Amino acid sequence: MTTEANRGKAFRFGSPSTAGAAEAPRGVWTEEGGEGGASAPNGARQRAAAGGKEAGDGRPVYRIRPPAPDEGALMWRIARETGVLEANSPYAYVMVARLFAAASRIAEADGRPVGFIAGLALPERDGLFVWQIGVRPAHQGNGLGGRMLEALVFGRARPPVRRLWATVAEGNRASWRLFQGVAERSGGRFRALDVWPPFLFAVGDGAPPHPPEILIEIAWPAEALAL
Repeated sequence: MTTEANRGKAFRFGSPSTAGAAEAPRGVWTEEGGEGGASAPNGARQRAAAGGKEAGDGRPVYRIRPPAPDEGALMWRIARETGVLEANSPYAYVMVARLFAAASRIAEADGRPVGFIAGLALPERDGLFVWQIGVRPAHQGNGLGGRMLEALVFGRARPPVRRLWATVAEGNRASWRLFQGVAERSGGRFRALDVWPPFLFAVGDGAPPHPPEILIEIAWPAEALAL
């Protein structure tokens, strides 16, 4: 199977009926530089409007910010702790933190890093590629991944993003719900574009085969971005 042979086909994976049904994040939120810039769709802007508060009732205070240049090793450790992500070479995360911080994010809970997004800016294509989203187990299941993604796309710390790409394994329902939910809430168009077949990831040496990855896209029309 070649990727070209799959181009233009309609792929139906995940659970579209529950795309926007993720549990609302528990806690109070803030982003360095402020969340929810003028280009954010209304729903995403409202979700990002709780900056600068203190919970005071036992709920964690979450803060979303770009990674510091020396936080690549931290991102690598979180990736390992998820139990789901492939923990790539520490060098890869160091490169992300030092060279692609504007396309990446760190989430803190009460000052402790608990999640990250590793992304790569693609300015020539007016968008970015999300490589990995990782959340420590104690903070999984409460919408943190979606909030980080919305902060990355719509926050004031970077120019607005018109298109976002990522690859998702067919059986990774949590990731399908995450991306579909963000698209649904923000007025974006979600679609599966292509299949990256196992041979692209073949490393030999008796390693188990890598499952195929589905290339997905979220595109925001001008009216959704309120431009």
